[in-house]
Amino acid sequence: MSSNFYQPALVCPYTLMEEEALAWSIFLFGQAVLLHPYPLPLPVSVQSLADQEKIQVRSLEQTPAAIRENDRFLSGIKQYVADNPGRGFLKYLEEAASLEEGETQEEITAVLKGRPFPKPPQESSSLKGSLLLCLVHEWMMQEWEVETSLAAVQEQEKNLIQGWRENPEEEPIWKSANPLVLKGIEAEIHCPPALAAWWELKNTLAPEPFTLFTAQQWVWANYYNLDPEESRIHSIPLPYLGSLATAPLQNPDFNRIIRSKVEEVLHPAPAFAPRRAIDDFQKALLELGLPSEGKYRLLFPPDLPSSLSTPSSSGPGNSDPLILLLPALI
Repeated sequence: MSSNFYQPALVCPYTLMEEEALAWSIFLFGQAVLLHPYPLPLPVSVQSLADQEKIQVRSLEQTPAAIRENDRFLSGIKQYVADNPGRGFLKYLEEAASLEEGETQEEITAVLKGRPFPKPPQESSSLKGSLLLCLVHEWMMQEWEVETSLAAVQEQEKNLIQGWRENPEEEPIWKSANPLVLKGIEAEIHCPPALAAWWELKNTLAPEPFTLFTAQQWVWANYYNLDPEESRIHSIPLPYLGSLATAPLQNPDFNRIIRSKVEEVLHPAPAFAPRRAIDDFQKALLELGLPSEGKYRLLFPPDLPSSLSTPSSSGPGNSDPLILLLPALI
């Protein structure tokens, strides 16, 4: 067995993903590591896992002045998006990310509004990939809050309907909703400058070997120079795992078995066929007894020895395997 056994998953490049996707990263590798350019808040459900050391957050040390500047930038962009309802966040991010490196917030806002902006003085702060990472994080946090609010309303409506059916003559009571686990976001967020900034974070905060884990198809395609949908790599259907607090995530026996099978796929012993390792992994998944209709497919690294030694255009060199979660086939 390789010395990399139980190597944590390093989530790439965004610090948040849909709840079940994040749960898979922990279930398969025992711990998920998140990299933040600034000290950033986490949803309650994620913070509770951080307290249990199932999620580890690494951040750069920042001066109070740098943190204030970051907050000012985020507030300005959020206000701009709020004042322009026809231009959603993803549309803004797509256009901002395509501008030249070094463009300032004022220049970007002017371009998006369709008017020229004179070149500002040199001391103006430029738009950096690390700020784009923060912006994506802030947006995801807001989306999680919206999802939670909607889920709470739906749960209350369900309780009211059930109460009316059981006791039609009694006045319905609007009960306090139980704390809900946040769901998150499933959108593909294509932002190469943010990915480049994430690689810089990895070099600084996480230089040791990791298994990289992502739900962003464009990141996997960039890393291996392959289209995950068109390549000959077979994806593995995953069962339904559920929330971050789901039972399998807390079962040490399940954890040990599944992680040993993942290790055999990523670091097979001599004379151990990769196809056999994948078949054993799928068999172990079936033995979990989870619902078969899952939300994701799992794509392991391609079986191309050169792919892990060829430097990527956005990274320091592809020495770490990258696993991708794909949406389930419909």
